[in-house]
Amino acid sequence: QFSITIFDSMLCCIVLGGGLGFVAAFLGDLLGWLINSGGMYMFWVGLSTAVVALIAGAIFSFVKRGGAAFPYLKLAVSCLATFLICTVLINSLGFYLYNRAMGFSKAVMAYVDDNFGGNVSFFAYLAYRLIFKGQILNNVFNYALLFAILPGFLRSFLKDAFR
Repeated sequence: QFSITIFDSMLCCIVLGGGLGFVAAFLGDLLGWLINSGGMYMFWVGLSTAVVALIAGAIFSFVKRGGAAFPYLKLAVSCLATFLICTVLINSLGFYLYNRAMGFSKAVMAYVDDNFGGNVSFFAYLAYRLIFKGQILNNVFNYALLFAILPGFLRSFLKDAFR
C-alpha cells in the first residue's frame, strides 16, 4: 500500500504547529475512513499519522537555531523520530497485535517460516511489513519528497518555521 500520509502530516504540522497538526492529521485520517470505509477503522493508523505531525511540529516549533543547514537537520531528526516512533512502534505494532489476534495471513506465515523459522514475533512481522511488503520504501519516498520541497518552503511564507 502506497500513500503520502507522512508527507501530508509533516506539512500539516509545519503549517499549523504540532498540536493543531496532530488534530488535523487524526481527523483527516478519520474523515478519509468515513468517506471510503471499506472495513474496520484502525485507530492506530490515525494515531501514528497524528503523532507524525506532533513530533515534527514540536521539533520545528520549539528547536530554534540559526544557519542554512539547520532546517535540514530538523527535518532529518523529524524523519528518524517519526520512522521509529510512528512507523515501527505505533503503526507496525498495531498491525502486529491486530493480525496476531485475527490470525496471520498465509503470506506472513510463509515469509516468517522461510526467514525466521516460523515464529511470528514482532521483529519477524516488522521485517515482513517493512521489507517484504515495502513499507520502508513508502517512508523513504515520503521523506525524500519532504527534503525535495524544503528549499521551496524556505523561500515561501513558511520561512520563519524553518529558522
